[in-house]
Amino acid sequence: MKRLFAFLRSLFGTPDTKSNASSSMGQPSQIRSVSVSSSLSERLQKKADAWVKKKLYRVPCSTYDAVIAEMGMTKYQFQQYFDKVLKEDFRTWRTKLRVEEAKELLVSRAELSACKIATLVGFSDRSNFTRQFMKYVGMSPAEYRARDSRPAVKNDGEKPENEGE
Repeated sequence: MKRLFAFLRSLFGTPDTKSNASSSMGQPSQIRSVSVSSSLSERLQKKADAWVKKKLYRVPCSTYDAVIAEMGMTKYQFQQYFDKVLKEDFRTWRTKLRVEEAKELLVSRAELSACKIATLVGFSDRSNFTRQFMKYVGMSPAEYRARDSRPAVKNDGEKPENEGE
């Protein structure tokens, strides 16, 4: 049991509370901040980028462990990467990815309903999609689509000649 606690202290840099909080060198031990090294951060970034490139964020019911396995990270690396590097949790990050893709599809694929787009980008139901979309974009998907699908306007403020006929 003592070995386990010593191992955990070495990982997290927490002082030994049973000792007089001093190291073997006679200096007071300090709590080290847990950080992700730049080389590890770069490797984790590449793994996350590959996961995004494959659009695996679209899978609606991925378990936490399944995502960690898909990214090829340990749970500790995964949590540290999101907490310390991205400064947001995984669910928030994944939701933002889904919303960003939905924004693109709402504009570029007018033939698709908002409900279909919600399903395509990984939301399990339309109400959650609308709620999350409004949270991050500030308007509903329908309002976003209507705003971005307005006809082009000339520099002088007139509609192009073939518009409105």
